[in-house]
Amino acid sequence: MPVPQASPCHPLSALDAIAAGILLTCGLVFLPGAGQTALWDLSGIVVIPVWVTCVGILTLRGYARPLFRVKLAALTVAGLAPFGPWWLRFGGNLFLVINGTLANFAAVWLAFELVELVMGEAERLHNPGLHRAGRNGLILLIYFLLIPITALHVAFACSLIGGGNTILEDLRESWQLAPSPMRWLPLLPVANVARLLWLLRGALWAHASLEPEKEEV
Repeated sequence: MPVPQASPCHPLSALDAIAAGILLTCGLVFLPGAGQTALWDLSGIVVIPVWVTCVGILTLRGYARPLFRVKLAALTVAGLAPFGPWWLRFGGNLFLVINGTLANFAAVWLAFELVELVMGEAERLHNPGLHRAGRNGLILLIYFLLIPITALHVAFACSLIGGGNTILEDLRESWQLAPSPMRWLPLLPVANVARLLWLLRGALWAHASLEPEKEEV
């Protein structure tokens, strides 16, 4: 049995780090009470899996499509990540609200870039199943992540500009007004990005294991 050789797209461990970082971030962001203790708020530790994801992305090389955009998105998210928990803690600060909002949309951008990466590799590997899964992942991101987040922020901005009793803290409380299943909708497409990365890892491993057989033939 031939031993799998290094894939042209490497290191495969980077895909593990990216996927694990995404899932850990999902847990800290979406699970009820995550990061909360009886003594103090630990929500700031969400930056650790975000930075793990960023490091994994920065170590990627050898992919079919240029990695500049996905690495730029990862650096943007890593830089803005601390503003997420700061904004949740001090929602009345305009500077934190703006940067927390930018962090949200940077994370959405990164999710799209990662799915595009998976689809690009699926084309190179001639893997229609993986490409189909990536296309479905884009649909999930559009309808369950991009549209809800955009609608929430646009509605808040219109309400804030239109006057009335709207204040900055209302943006932080908006998700609390929605039913719990609605607040967890973004979890599905984001967790699916991690799934797609692991599917890509398996496809790359299988591709690498076939290379020695082709050379022997």
